[in-house]
Amino acid sequence: MEWFFKSPEHAAFKKKFIERQLNYARKMAIFAACYYFVFGFLDFYLADETTWQLLKIRLLVTLILLLLILLTFHPRIKHHWQTIIGLLVFIAGLGVVFMSAYVPGIYKPIYAQGLLLVIFYGYTMNKLMLKPAILAGSGVTLAYFINTFYFSDVASEFMVTSLFFQISTNTFGVFAVYFMQKNAFDVYVKNEDLKNHNKRLLKQSETDGLTGIGNRRYFNNHFERLFDAKIRSLDYLSLMLCDIDYFKNYNDAYGHLKGDDALIKIAKILSQQVPLEKGFIARFGGEEFILVLFNHDSQQTHQFIKNIQQKIKSENIEHLDNKAADWLTLSFGFVTLDVNKTSPNQAYRQLTKRADRCLYQAKQQGRNQIVGTEFN
Repeated sequence: MEWFFKSPEHAAFKKKFIERQLNYARKMAIFAACYYFVFGFLDFYLADETTWQLLKIRLLVTLILLLLILLTFHPRIKHHWQTIIGLLVFIAGLGVVFMSAYVPGIYKPIYAQGLLLVIFYGYTMNKLMLKPAILAGSGVTLAYFINTFYFSDVASEFMVTSLFFQISTNTFGVFAVYFMQKNAFDVYVKNEDLKNHNKRLLKQSETDGLTGIGNRRYFNNHFERLFDAKIRSLDYLSLMLCDIDYFKNYNDAYGHLKGDDALIKIAKILSQQVPLEKGFIARFGGEEFILVLFNHDSQQTHQFIKNIQQKIKSENIEHLDNKAADWLTLSFGFVTLDVNKTSPNQAYRQLTKRADRCLYQAKQQGRNQIVGTEFN
């Protein structure tokens, strides 16, 4: 299958298929190696005079098979398990070919039948992709043909018959692998489409329709995941609430369309100041925004907010009905958590409340102010 398709989707499918099927293929290989050795009872039953030679070959091949299986546990080699298991199939078939050379002529057809089991196993039991499966199965058939044609006294009628069955088994195996993997690929594509669709729906549900940044649901989800997974990798965590000063007056004086434009501009400025690696922001509701900042202590957070206020001032968004200034301004309340000194579980539900109280104090102090505290 990988010979015919080179799209990114097929490459991704192949990578995931190989990663997910290793454990299964390894178990099947262990089972096959043990089963291969158990067939030694036929050596006792069929070929008394060559029993020990056959058992030596079978034991040697089994040990090689087990060694190949052990290679699939090596962290640097296990990613090539398709090649290793394909080689395992070929060596198992080669062992049967060698054993058939030792048994009397009347038993050679019986051992040749064992090659059909090896070929069948290679195509169906160990999750080989099409290319290594074909190489392993056809390699076994080629080895049998060379041995029988040049080094064996098997009747030509039997050789042709045996090759016919082996080639047929290979052919059926190719179709089986192709359609099994095609079906698996179709299921993979459908699942990926469903995942992508769900991601788009989730993103839409977490995006503020006006400003394009996260909404309150986005904040709640990311804030919860932050405390579940990442909080211990941080030294400080600052949570900031900000509110556009006298925004109702702005809407009354300039109209709601201008008000929407102002919200979009503020959201853009905040997004530029808080890239994903530093934290995240969301529109908390109305003219209120919430920001989360990583690894900034209280002094650094205060300076960070001053820089935002200076950036907004430089935009010079006129607001003549603003009692704090002649331009659009923001009031900030923030709280900083020292992760190493305070239990995050204790702080999780308190940070937003404390930041809100600080924001209220900033408004009480005349707006366009910054009020912050440390969580303790």
